[in-house]
Amino acid sequence: FPVTIITEGEYERSALSLAYDNALNSSVSKLKTPTQKITHYEAFNRTLGYEAFVLESGAKAMRGMIDKVIAKCKDFKEKGVVLDTALAYEEKGMRVIGLAYGRAGEWIFAGFAAFHDPLKATAAASIKLAHDRGIAVKILTGDSKAVALSVAEELKLVYEGDLVISLAEKKVSDLSDEELLKAVVFAKCTPDDKLLLIDRFIQIGPVAFLGDGINDALALRRADVGIVVEHAADVAKESADILLTEKDL
Repeated sequence: FPVTIITEGEYERSALSLAYDNALNSSVSKLKTPTQKITHYEAFNRTLGYEAFVLESGAKAMRGMIDKVIAKCKDFKEKGVVLDTALAYEEKGMRVIGLAYGRAGEWIFAGFAAFHDPLKATAAASIKLAHDRGIAVKILTGDSKAVALSVAEELKLVYEGDLVISLAEKKVSDLSDEELLKAVVFAKCTPDDKLLLIDRFIQIGPVAFLGDGINDALALRRADVGIVVEHAADVAKESADILLTEKDL
């Protein structure tokens, strides 16, 4: 049987990735407006699709998946234009985070930020080497279908007949064996989806899973071989079989 490596890749992040916080923190010292403490925090989860903050002044702020953020903003008439613009960024492989603020008990859409998380220079070569050795490579990502497709094309992973499946549109249990084998990328993938996909692939042959986040711990244990990099979360390291000392397959 071919060995399947399922990787979430360097570009896999939740909608509220550290990229936003890192960019924000590096700019705080340049801000001329005073900073405020957060007094209440509503944590992000994929069902909710956003996280919300209440500041000490009573002001409210929200950030998250752009469609979920816009859905919270009543009477926002430019929804179609904004979503089309955001999609254009996603089709270039950029991740989009929607922003809103609270006023008079309602949420007001404030815009969005787009991030480009470039692939490693050695990524395409690593995948080609895997293919040359008979190893199938699948990408499981929480990102949108448009972002995932752009990344897969850049890696030369997607060819005619290959599938990029959004698990927001179709459940893992509804995928046929043929779809499973043809699919290269599974977008909008939750931690539970990863477990279900690994279980399906294990029925075909040995599976290795590469991940680095807290949400990857169960998938790392479920796979025949769990692989993490050195900067991975502690719980991910504890769940893995192999630790890569360099960020390079």
